[in-house]
Amino acid sequence: MVGNEFILSDGTGEIIVDAGPMWYHQLNLQLGEQVTVVGEYDDYDFDAFIITRGNGDVLTIRNPQGPPPWAGGPDRNHPNRDN
Repeated sequence: MVGNEFILSDGTGEIIVDAGPMWYHQLNLQLGEQVTVVGEYDDYDFDAFIITRGNGDVLTIRNPQGPPPWAGGPDRNHPNRDN
């Protein structure tokens, strides 16, 4: 895993999953951890909207409608970061 991008392998193939910039949030996934990812394919990778960990914890990355909340850059105010 590099930053919030990681390779998801399902036994039939692999794809790069993009879960947004690290300054917005950190995933802290472990190598080999089983996850379910909901999102959409975009150009060369899979943009994650929701990641569900094997233990049932749900990580909400972004809303599928509209631009991602980090589109305004790191100086933008958002609920996941202390100001």
